[in-house]
Amino acid sequence: MTLFINTSSSETELALLAKGKLLASKSWESKMNESDKLLPAIADLLSENKLDPSALRKIMVVVGPGSFTGIRVGVSVANTLANSLQLPLLGITNPQLAIYRLDTQENLNKIFIHYALSQGNFFKQNASLAKAGKREGEIVHLRDVDLQVVFSSSLKDFKPEIRSLAEALLLLDQEFAGEKEIAKSRRSRTTVAQPFYVVPPAVSVKKKL
Repeated sequence: MTLFINTSSSETELALLAKGKLLASKSWESKMNESDKLLPAIADLLSENKLDPSALRKIMVVVGPGSFTGIRVGVSVANTLANSLQLPLLGITNPQLAIYRLDTQENLNKIFIHYALSQGNFFKQNASLAKAGKREGEIVHLRDVDLQVVFSSSLKDFKPEIRSLAEALLLLDQEFAGEKEIAKSRRSRTTVAQPFYVVPPAVSVKKKL
């Protein structure tokens, strides 16, 4: 049983994956209250499916980029659960998740993903780097674009097909499902997910009196 956590955007998402299927999911509009709502929501999702935390075998969490506060809460909760339950933990970037939703046989080195940050700014990354969970990229500005994710390519007639979120999560879960990897992770120290902040959080400076 895999628990998926995403608190990086305006919509918080939870999902339970088991035996190659999406067992259950839950989402709600984020109102900057994940620190109060996330753990109870996870408990409710498990309870609604007659499960308890001991049924979990691994955890996937989106580490960013996105909302600073949301990422901090989601990653902290995932790290705490993985450590306390001694579970394997996979940190996923938003561009990585978007690439797993991209259904194409084209050369990923010729495809770029643009992930929306704020005020027209996008994190641009090569698709092959994104799929590998790498963090190298650049911030670019796109005018008049009201989309969370934009794909671009030098390939002629590039028309990407998009998988559902559930399909992408199942693909990620399968790649993370090797029994040898899980056993190795359980024997060793639990992996710690690191937040992925593209833009540093704003810090208020005290005015001199």
